[in-house]
Amino acid sequence: MKKFSLLIITLILAALNSYSQDKPFRVGVGLGFPNLAGLNLEYVTSGFNNKLAANLDYSSIKLKDGEIDFNYSYFELGGNYYFGQKSKGLYGHLSYGIIGFEGNYSDPVYGIGNGKISLNMINLMIGAKWGNRMYIRPEVGFASFFNEAIISVEYTEPTTNVTLTVEEEIPNFLKDGLIYNIGVGLSF
Repeated sequence: MKKFSLLIITLILAALNSYSQDKPFRVGVGLGFPNLAGLNLEYVTSGFNNKLAANLDYSSIKLKDGEIDFNYSYFELGGNYYFGQKSKGLYGHLSYGIIGFEGNYSDPVYGIGNGKISLNMINLMIGAKWGNRMYIRPEVGFASFFNEAIISVEYTEPTTNVTLTVEEEIPNFLKDGLIYNIGVGLSF
């Protein structure tokens, strides 16, 4: 389903390419939550008089601290609707996001284990794009998770060598809430 959706979006963007504005492509980097640090791509279509844009955010962070491996990823696909002229200024943003987390550890006292979770969410934000060729883009909004927010941890008890699985629900205050982002980039 994901591959099919990406194919459809790619075909639509390719078809609209000949009808779009002078600098419809935007590539930037962003910092914030939930994307932490990542890449942002935007394509302004000719839809609604050059006010509609497709948007993609991607982050992947891998850390290793002693016996612990930590992998965090974020993928977001959505759209922006610019309220001003020439796809600049204030805009509304609606998107679908996926947070992925996986952690592994190996310790002589605590044993070997791993935990993982995947969270699906809908994001609703308001943002602004200031600048032409080089731009800055702050955003703030709200995310709502719609799948079960359960983290599954599997570990091997070192004294008995038995593998155990523990599932914990993420606290309610982490399921929905404020999201924010500030990005910089180039239009071409």
